[in-house]
Amino acid sequence: MSNPISFNPFLGWVDATDPNNLPADVRIISAADLLRYENFGVAATTKINAESVRVDGEIIRVDDAVADITGLEGRLGNLEATVGSTVPAANYTTWKINDTTRTSTTTLTNDATLWSPEFGINAVVEVELVLHLVTPVAAGFKFALTNDLPFKGRWGITGGPSIGGHPIPAGTALSVTGTGVGQTVVARGILEFPNAGRFRLQWAQNTSNAGATTLQDWSHLKTRVVG
Repeated sequence: MSNPISFNPFLGWVDATDPNNLPADVRIISAADLLRYENFGVAATTKINAESVRVDGEIIRVDDAVADITGLEGRLGNLEATVGSTVPAANYTTWKINDTTRTSTTTLTNDATLWSPEFGINAVVEVELVLHLVTPVAAGFKFALTNDLPFKGRWGITGGPSIGGHPIPAGTALSVTGTGVGQTVVARGILEFPNAGRFRLQWAQNTSNAGATTLQDWSHLKTRVVG
């Protein structure tokens, strides 16, 4: 039988030929201890390897999920870009928060506030304009929709003149007589837009006059996609 061995924290492994004379801090390690430690090491290695495989699998699954999410974000981004460029909100309203005044001009000019969203190809849109204005009797007031894109249909002043065509001629305006006091003009219509795009309200004095023509706050433009 071979001599037992012991382990000293300071000396390392040492022979233990005379167990009765060993220092107090030396522990005798038997063959059973070594076998137990060896079995523990084997079991620990097996467990670590198994857990490592599981962790690797989870990492792969996480990577796959991230790739799926990234792909989904890309698809949603493309869908959003497509939808945003072709299908505006079904109901859209924009209104003036400040008065705009023009004098001595009959040149139709875009209003800075009253404009539509972008419509898709062949969109059919219901339009309503509510214009609150003050203009001298001698100046009057005229307004039109920009023709940055051709559109067709018919629109006009409630109880008054209308415009229609296929397409509606560019710069065709409707006019009202000035009263010198506040008045409200309402225009409605159905328009079709063969090409994608938007339109704006244009307005000016009907007859050039040094008096102020003012399009007032709370004037607004409503559009509703109906087809």
